[in-house]
Amino acid sequence: MSHSYDADIAPDSAGCSRRPASPEGAARSQILRAELDRYAIATVSESLYEWGGSRYGNAPDAIAAAKRGSKPGRTKHR
Repeated sequence: MSHSYDADIAPDSAGCSRRPASPEGAARSQILRAELDRYAIATVSESLYEWGGSRYGNAPDAIAAAKRGSKPGRTKHR
């Protein structure tokens, strides 16, 4: 899980949110990194799989949904 504090900014490699070229954002990022280091909090990346507008936590579920053709709003034709 990364530490994303604002939905509109992407996490950097340390898992902290980063703001584009803002002194305040840079200072905030340094503070967050220091806090993560201080408490020995690790950044853990997690894969998500997206198909048909839905997200899946594991590949087999995403593949199964795609095979079923269970795309939201889509009806199967016989």
